[in-house]
Amino acid sequence: MGKRVYPPMRFAVPTGWAVLKNGWTDISPEEAAEHFHIYHTEDLLWICNAGYVAGEGYQVVNGAYNIDLGWYPDGHPKGMFRLVLYWDDWDNVVKEYKSKDRFKVRDKLEKWLVKYADRTPPK
Repeated sequence: MGKRVYPPMRFAVPTGWAVLKNGWTDISPEEAAEHFHIYHTEDLLWICNAGYVAGEGYQVVNGAYNIDLGWYPDGHPKGMFRLVLYWDDWDNVVKEYKSKDRFKVRDKLEKWLVKYADRTPPK
């Protein structure tokens, strides 16, 4: 029997953000069991600020916040989610949050999406 397909993790994305990658599934570490290494990887989610360009709609912009979600260590059952907010590139990490609980991670993600939607640079 093949692997079961799990639904994507649901979360609200306000205006001003672009989801560039989403492989985050609504599955607990316990449910993942034999397919743990498939559902718990370093590259689960990447979201960045998008700016409105007249006549073209929203586009990814320079001078923007990025949010990255991964499971660390990659594919390891004793790992945890790592949510990172950074400005422009990985040299400018603004915030980091770690948890095994996907719902706590979702809640933190949604708070960051609202708080940092205006693209005000970090101090």
